[in-house]
Amino acid sequence: MSADEGMPVSGSPWAVLANSTVLSACDLSYVQIDERQRTVVLGFGIQDGESRSDLIAMFRTDEGHNAIEFSLVFTDIRNLMVRGWGYPGYKQVRLEEMAQGCVVVSADAPASSLSSSSSLSFEASSCSVTRVRSFLASWVE
Repeated sequence: MSADEGMPVSGSPWAVLANSTVLSACDLSYVQIDERQRTVVLGFGIQDGESRSDLIAMFRTDEGHNAIEFSLVFTDIRNLMVRGWGYPGYKQVRLEEMAQGCVVVSADAPASSLSSSSSLSFEASSCSVTRVRSFLASWVE
């Protein structure tokens, strides 16, 4: 599957991305809502030391790379709800396939000392993986 192809809701990357812990282990660093084109773009990043080596392996373009960034583009959005948005970037993110072939998406973060709780939810008719970038990164543990 190329990075710009629409993701069949039961295709190869879908099996990994729909796992309830995979996207929640990533830093949700980017959200773009376009109400005119009815799309939502979610941008994620993760490093190999963050226990998601299966995701890194799926998107890695160079064997020496230990981090990736990628975006998911959702189209034909409906039932969009946003309540607050803030720190932390690590949210509980869930993708769920519905019987009608649509995808239900939710991202939630509990209240913390730095921000109140926040959530994002919507339904989409399709999902595409775009802007995949793997790179060598260092981090402090």
